[in-house]
Amino acid sequence: MRLAFGLHTLNPATGGVVSATVELAKSLRTLGHEVTLVTFDDPSEAFLPALSQCLKILPLGPARNSYGYISNLEEKLSTHTKSFDFLILSGLWLYSTFGLASWARRQKIPYAIFPHGMLDPYFARAYPLKHLKKLIYYFFFEFHSIRNASAICYTTTSERDLAQKTFPLFSHQRQEIIGLCVEQFTGDISAAKEVFYSRFPVLRQKPFILYLSRFHRKKGVDLLLKALKKFPGATLVMAGPTDESSCDPMFLQELKSLSTDNVYWVGMLTGEVKWGALAAAQALILPSHQENFGMVVAEALSVKTPVLVTPAVALSTDVLRYKAGIVAPDTLFGVESLLKNFFSLSPDERANMSLAAAECYRDNYQPSAVASRLQNLIQEILKRNKS
Repeated sequence: MRLAFGLHTLNPATGGVVSATVELAKSLRTLGHEVTLVTFDDPSEAFLPALSQCLKILPLGPARNSYGYISNLEEKLSTHTKSFDFLILSGLWLYSTFGLASWARRQKIPYAIFPHGMLDPYFARAYPLKHLKKLIYYFFFEFHSIRNASAICYTTTSERDLAQKTFPLFSHQRQEIIGLCVEQFTGDISAAKEVFYSRFPVLRQKPFILYLSRFHRKKGVDLLLKALKKFPGATLVMAGPTDESSCDPMFLQELKSLSTDNVYWVGMLTGEVKWGALAAAQALILPSHQENFGMVVAEALSVKTPVLVTPAVALSTDVLRYKAGIVAPDTLFGVESLLKNFFSLSPDERANMSLAAAECYRDNYQPSAVASRLQNLIQEILKRNKS
C-alpha cells in the first residue's frame, strides 16, 4: 500500500507524537508498504535531512502563524493526487488536519485520524476560554474532518472513552484502539545503567523511585514530594528540565521548598543516561492530573521497570490489565498509597511486576505490534471501500 502520514511538524523538540509517528512509519515500511511523511514544515528546517535518510519526506511549508495555514495547499499537493492509497492524520485543531482531510475527501482518498489526547475533557475544565474557541472551530471545521474519517484511532481505551465526553454530537461509527509506537532502547542496558551511576555515583547504593518528566502542576509532582515525607527511608530521583522555558520558576521554587535530603535533583536526562536511569529505578512514578499518553511510562515498561501512576495517565488501563504497576487517585492520599503499596511488595511480587511490564510494552507499544494493527485496519477499510 502507498501510505501517507500528515502532521503539522516533524520537529523532534515538539514531543513524543513525532517520534511515535516516525517509528510507526518505519515499521509500516518494514512490512512492505511505501510510506511518506507529509509535513507543514519549511523544507529548509535543519531536522529534516536526518529524517529523509530513512523515510520519504514531503515538506509543504512554510506555514503561516501557529495554526499552520498554507494558502496554496491544493497546488502543492496537485502532483500527488494518485500517490496515496490511505492517509493517516495526527492531531486536531491545526490546518494540517483540516486542510489535508479536505483535500483527501475531494480526491476520494480515505483517511484516519489519531487525536492524540486532544479530545480529553480535562482541557475543557482547565482552560474554559480556549475550549470555547475550540468548540466554535469544532462545529465549523473539525466536526467535518472527524465525521468523514474512515476511522478514529486511539492510543489507549482510556483516551477513547474520554473522547466521547468533550464535544457535543461527537460520534463515529468506527473507533479503534491502535496504540502508540514507543521505541525500545537498542543498546546494552547494563552499560547504560553504568553510565547513569558513573554520572551520579551517590545513587549506586541507593535503591530509588524515579520521576522523569516536566515540572508542571498538572504532573502532580507537588503531591509526590509531600507524600514522600511519609517515607523517610525512601530515595526519590527528580529528573526533568529546570530552565525557565520548560517550567514555571515560581512552581519550581515551591517544589524545592518541599524537597528533603532523600530527594536528588539530577536535571534533564537524555540518551543513554536516561535509559540507564529508567532501568536502574525500582519504579517510575508519574502522579499526573492529566496525561494524553505518558511516553515515559511506556519507555519504563520497555526496560521492565514497574510504574506507579494515576488513572489520569492514559496508559493506566493497560498497567492495571497487565499488573505492570500500581494505580491510585491523583490526590495526596492516592500518591501516598502508590508508594506504600509498592514498598510493601515482596521481592517475588516485584519480579513478577517487572515481567508484566515487559509484556505490557511488547503487546501494546512495540512498533511492530502497533504497525500490524494499523495495517490490518487500513486493509479492511480499503477492502470494504472496493466492495
